[in-house]
Amino acid sequence: MLATTVLLATTVLALAAPDGARATTAVATAPTPLDCTGDPGAVMPLELTVQGEPASGIYAAPQASPRGLVVFFHGYTETVESWRQHISRVARRDGVIAVAMNYRGLVPAPSSEPLPRSTGMPLVAGSQDGVAAAQAFDAACPGLPAIVAYGNSLGGGVAGLSVASRAQRADGGPLFDRLIATAGLSNLTEAWTELTAGSATGQVFFTQGKRDLETETGGTPLTAPTAYLQRSSALRPGDIAASGVTAVTLVHGLADGTVPVDQSIEMALALTAAGVPVELILAGGRPTGTASGTTLDATALGLLGLQSSSPLAGHASDPDPTHVVAATGFARLSGIFGGTPAPRCLTVTFVDAAPDPILPGEPACTAASQLDQVLRPVTEPLATAVLQPLTKLLAGLFGR
Repeated sequence: MLATTVLLATTVLALAAPDGARATTAVATAPTPLDCTGDPGAVMPLELTVQGEPASGIYAAPQASPRGLVVFFHGYTETVESWRQHISRVARRDGVIAVAMNYRGLVPAPSSEPLPRSTGMPLVAGSQDGVAAAQAFDAACPGLPAIVAYGNSLGGGVAGLSVASRAQRADGGPLFDRLIATAGLSNLTEAWTELTAGSATGQVFFTQGKRDLETETGGTPLTAPTAYLQRSSALRPGDIAASGVTAVTLVHGLADGTVPVDQSIEMALALTAAGVPVELILAGGRPTGTASGTTLDATALGLLGLQSSSPLAGHASDPDPTHVVAATGFARLSGIFGGTPAPRCLTVTFVDAAPDPILPGEPACTAASQLDQVLRPVTEPLATAVLQPLTKLLAGLFGR
């Protein structure tokens, strides 16, 4: 097992600067040995000091010389424990170092589930932690062929901010080569609007989410607009383009009721305008037997205290690898290290109930001006499938 002792003094770019501005620097240290190879089944603790504060995570190393590094970013209310199995599997399957960090500032939350939960939305701290982890392994394991930032839900936004920091490797090259966001949250103003509307029901997810978001940003979009802009990866396409990332993959459920699909569409258009090649993959149905209840119709019914078992693909949760959005994201991740060519333009792919296969060759490019035409044949029937049953049910409930 190759162990490299790292006493790392590295630059971590803080995300306190708007698009195009220079960020401040801080020192991160990793005083314990980091393994570049090992047993992928042995998930190990990772301890760093970032911005003068302790930061913790977990990682796994491949048996042979690593083909790259993947930094995973967890979603809202999650922790790195939701990624433990993914880390081990990806390290073994793809021959890479896989790591996830608990964002500094998370607060443990009571949980009736097997996995621990958290509260808080420390997006800036989380992005700094991810950058610090990537730079630590870049120093410990020089010459990593590719470094990928991969996040789900809120983690998709945090991963985007890490890339937008324009952090560098020890040799001065771009830190992150690729970005993958599944069901990614990329526009915080939109998220605040939805959380505020949901808070009217008194449901904890919405009230706590609104509180956590306002704590992170220091207010509302009206009172702290700059903080919302700086933390919205869809609004920082220039910084993502300047980071040196070669391509971005966005995977989203068309009927996602937790983070609506328009967030990924908006980000795809913004990045395309900035010259970043984007692979946009949109999921329609979900495999039989996989999680339901997070679609647009299910969310609407949930606000009324009702349940739905929609056949559509809703929101992907962190620990579930079977969700079509998650499975597609992991398939695309494997493709990066398996030699699948990076997209060279905006491409749009639709999947239904199963991960999109990684096909040889390059998919056709889609002009940003044509995206609406490409989406309409799929989104219009989907809207009908979602809204008609919901309208009938509500009409029956309220006697109309």
